[in-house]
Amino acid sequence: MRLETARRYSGQLVKMLGPHCERLEVAGSVRRLKEEPRDIELVALPKFSKVAEGIFEDEPVLENELDRMMRLLVQTKVFARAEPVQFERNGRVVVAAAPFSERYYRIRYLGEQVDLFVVRPPASWGVTMLLRTGPVQFNKWIVTAGWSRGIYFSQGRLVRHADAKGRYIPGGQPCDHLNCVVLTLPTPEERDVFEALQVPWVAPESRTGRPSGSESAQVTGAAGDLRRGVSPELYPHESEPVLAPAAVRGESMKDEAGDGAGTVLREQSAKTSERRETYDSTAAPRAVLTPPDPCRRGGSFLWEGPGSI
Repeated sequence: MRLETARRYSGQLVKMLGPHCERLEVAGSVRRLKEEPRDIELVALPKFSKVAEGIFEDEPVLENELDRMMRLLVQTKVFARAEPVQFERNGRVVVAAAPFSERYYRIRYLGEQVDLFVVRPPASWGVTMLLRTGPVQFNKWIVTAGWSRGIYFSQGRLVRHADAKGRYIPGGQPCDHLNCVVLTLPTPEERDVFEALQVPWVAPESRTGRPSGSESAQVTGAAGDLRRGVSPELYPHESEPVLAPAAVRGESMKDEAGDGAGTVLREQSAKTSERRETYDSTAAPRAVLTPPDPCRRGGSFLWEGPGSI
């Protein structure tokens, strides 16, 4: 599939599904401006509408508007369910239905594969958007970038492991379950993930693989050690702003076909910038603990913002 076609289809999908989402953006190889994407990937935050009052003053019954629309579009044959997935397990070939749930939908639209990833708790938008933009080799690098300071990717969010005294646990090793506290780092936007990991922003279309020399970024040590061995282009001069190329900012995205494809990516970039300007990380809750995590047993710790540990 040509990039122009993928952008046009992406624009059509955003127009159809956008009214049923709090937020819906293009990810994957289309966002990276790959010349011939294999598929279209979208990340969505669904809208919920009240369909009934709760019983005995409980929470009201909510309906997932995105899920309802996805099923309606399949029933009306605007979308088609994707082909069954084959994989090997214990030496046997297993055939399973393509994903189609409130967290992940795989469909066919105009003959092309579309993967729709839904952000649901405990996942965050920033982490989900980062990982679903890819590619795989870049993801393999960035998920290890915070190990030296006890920062890990877990269940679609960014967490920090600390002991009962508040000291982070580095090295990429499981923490002591009896004394470990797991802190969720707020990452409402993709750039928040880069900042929490203390690595420079890399524009989507520049994420072509593992950055040169980044293997040394996995070594343990202080935050400054992460810079040694990483290619210089990832760390421009301190006085120079790190800006995405014009194509990502939308300056050269012409909507020649008149279908809104260029407008979708242009608006997506503008909305992300606006959210970054209005978000104040210091206003986040002082402590964001995650009780479901098996590592969180005993101890307590207050986290007061990025870089405070």
